[in-house]
Amino acid sequence: MRRAAIAGCLALTVVLLIVVSSAQQNSDLEHYFQQNIRLSEQQIASIRAGQPVTKALPSRTPDEVFLFGAVYVHAAPEKYVEFAHDYNRLRKLPGNLALSVFSSPPTLSDLKAFAFDNDDIKALKDCKPGNCLLQVPEGSIEELQKTVNWSAADVNDQVNQQLQRAALQRLLAY
Repeated sequence: MRRAAIAGCLALTVVLLIVVSSAQQNSDLEHYFQQNIRLSEQQIASIRAGQPVTKALPSRTPDEVFLFGAVYVHAAPEKYVEFAHDYNRLRKLPGNLALSVFSSPPTLSDLKAFAFDNDDIKALKDCKPGNCLLQVPEGSIEELQKTVNWSAADVNDQVNQQLQRAALQRLLAY
């Protein structure tokens, strides 16, 4: 699940829906969940009950990850938006892995905490296109494997610096 979260971050794909309580809007939203996201009745019932629901969606290529997520927020939309912009409060919530705001335009220093852990880096060393524990573009795998000194003491720093530079390039292109 953690790897999917990282891949989702790399793909910059996160969806959060606020369910509004009017019957007409709920009906339209449930129809959307069923027809477009292909959620089951049980998944829709879980959302209604206040449980978060996530689903990996089909992508065009193996190096893309699309994640859908929905949770019922029992609050007025404006109150939720106010809460969602209180980054200091959000950082204190349990389960929050990281939260940061990008500069405009983004800079490399914005990504200093964006890093793979030891297990991910070890997996990257032996990754092959189509056979990798991480969802990384084929060209990125090859570049990492060629440019990183895998026997160096600073292998983690090397990989994470390349990861951060690649993420910055994608953010700037976006």
